[in-house]
Amino acid sequence: MFAANGVTAKCRAVFGKRLSESDYAQLAAKENVPQVCDFLKTAPRYQKALSAANSGAIHRAQLEAVLGKSAFDIFESFRKFDFTKSREYFRFIVERLE
Repeated sequence: MFAANGVTAKCRAVFGKRLSESDYAQLAAKENVPQVCDFLKTAPRYQKALSAANSGAIHRAQLEAVLGKSAFDIFESFRKFDFTKSREYFRFIVERLE
């Protein structure tokens, strides 16, 4: 039960860092990949993942790879944190993301 509560708290923390509707509107208004990267660097959800990214030199595929790895890391952290039956669910998601 405590593990489930921990995963729930972790999920809520991740959910709280999601992009808002206005963030998506601002993101859609960006004209190129460096602008998108700069914008996402300011978003709490992506700050850590993009901290080392060079906005001026990043290409779309590189940005997509960093964002995909970020999603992978989130589910991997859920899986490591959970010791209940749902651990298999997180393992499945991690395998799909790989």
